[in-house]
Amino acid sequence: MYRRPTGPLGTQQIKKWPDEVKGERLREQLSSSAVTCLFERAVWSVERGFRIDTVGPAGVETWEAERLLVASGTTERVIPFPGWTLPGVMGLAATTALLKSQRVLPGQRPVVAGSGPLLWAVASGIVAGGGMPAAVIDWQIPVVGCHRCQRFCQDRAIF
Repeated sequence: MYRRPTGPLGTQQIKKWPDEVKGERLREQLSSSAVTCLFERAVWSVERGFRIDTVGPAGVETWEAERLLVASGTTERVIPFPGWTLPGVMGLAATTALLKSQRVLPGQRPVVAGSGPLLWAVASGIVAGGGMPAAVIDWQIPVVGCHRCQRFCQDRAIF
């Protein structure tokens, strides 16, 4: 993925999105707290009393903590379908990167399809960026996703 051109090449400076401002505030609060954040590590053992064994950039490490929060991230699993390699078809993770790092919409009225929380994060990011999804299609059993879809659409006055 290419980065967008810098200011001197003629692009205008884009204001920060509300989520970006909130994220910066949260990161500032976190860095001034007593919380120790460990990134780029795989946890391979957690014992009683929160003795944690990890492996990461510094090799194998053992940590002890009073409390433990594991934020494992998300994994995108793209299921191939006819046309999935055509131009304009993007995975949810790629669309998230486009929205967050490039501040570029994947179109003014894209169809957002998939399942899980990333689906709704992408749809919300498109709306926050000034776009409007033509449709949000959740592949989960309809009953599971219905309340989220209804709330998402009502909160954003989509339909």
